[in-house]
Amino acid sequence: FFALGTMVLPLQRTQKCFFQMRRGNVVKVVREVYLRDDIACGSAYCTVCPRVKSSGVLEADARVYVVVDTNVCLHQIDALESPAMHNIILLSVVLDEVRNQNKATSARLKQLITDTSRRIHFFANESHKSTYTEQEAGESANDRNDRAIRNAVEWYSRHLSGPGAPQVILITHDAACKRLAEERGITTLSLRDYVHAYLEGNSDILDKISTRDDPSSSGDKGRFRTHLTKAQMTQGITQGQYKKGKLSTSMFNYREGTVRIFNDKYPEVLVSGLLDMNRAIDGDTVVVEVLPVGQWKKKGKSKMVARDEEGGDAEGELESGLVEDVEDASASKGNKKLTEEAAVAKGYLPT
Repeated sequence: FFALGTMVLPLQRTQKCFFQMRRGNVVKVVREVYLRDDIACGSAYCTVCPRVKSSGVLEADARVYVVVDTNVCLHQIDALESPAMHNIILLSVVLDEVRNQNKATSARLKQLITDTSRRIHFFANESHKSTYTEQEAGESANDRNDRAIRNAVEWYSRHLSGPGAPQVILITHDAACKRLAEERGITTLSLRDYVHAYLEGNSDILDKISTRDDPSSSGDKGRFRTHLTKAQMTQGITQGQYKKGKLSTSMFNYREGTVRIFNDKYPEVLVSGLLDMNRAIDGDTVVVEVLPVGQWKKKGKSKMVARDEEGGDAEGELESGLVEDVEDASASKGNKKLTEEAAVAKGYLPT
């Protein structure tokens, strides 16, 4: 930066890129980047940066601030929208990448930023003098963006150093990014590990975490069991081992659904818990496996109940099963418990 009278002008950088088009033509693209040093970090702990509006202020007494990378935003947006997720720093490089890959997710992130009930701060790292990152020779755009994220986290850690300062953590599921970050002394966690460590294992967030790119769930093969093949389920239905029906999810509890059994004396099965739901959604045709008669418990109407392993209902607990997908050509077995007194079944989900 340089001063002209009383006016402070931003530092100007010029980017030159060459792109080879499909027809073989080489195109030169020149971009001008204006960098500033008066962009606020957004923390109430900081006494250096200019104040930001209260809706975007990160709490001064927070234990940690979290910076989320692009893949976490793309694949874990449901978890990030949970009210328990707060004191989050969203970088401009991340928002740009998300917008280029998924406009719907980008819109949801922008909604989070503008939500006055959340502590989520947008930081323009691509326009900040201390966090702007030049692309190195031979470096891919993706690697450069990952390095820009690490640079921003490192800057935040230095900027907010002091007694009682919140720790800045990078939430990433990328093994290479994690390794490179830790080599620079940056603390990294998966989203699941962060929830366990700092949010007391919040079950609502854990249920919403996608296992698609979560390394902390890679060893948990039993969280969502492998579906049976269509041939296995067809054989089970023919032999009377499984019952076929249609799943209707509850309007009041996304973790619960009812399976209406086709042409059976037990017309309904209550399936409770995401593990028993096993990725089935409303309207899917599913099969359930009925438990031994000795484990049935009748109460009023004939309902068969399956429950998640995470806890029981006050009305009773019995061994039950899970739910599996018929058309997806997959299914699995497992032990479940009852949420209410009824005839009980093991489940297998959507067709």
